[in-house]
Amino acid sequence: ETTEIDELQVLLGAVDFIREQLNVKEVCVFKADDAARYDPQDRARLAVPLRPAIFIE
Repeated sequence: ETTEIDELQVLLGAVDFIREQLNVKEVCVFKADDAARYDPQDRARLAVPLRPAIFIE
């Protein structure tokens, strides 16, 4: 039996942890197919299930 993981919800739930670990003011999480996402280096094209694309500015 497999369990489906909602990666978006996992990442959204980890925003505070990620922000603290990276010592940044803001962490934004977007779906790869979100047309309104901020992705100046087009990292979303590299995202695959269980391997999110990460852009740090």
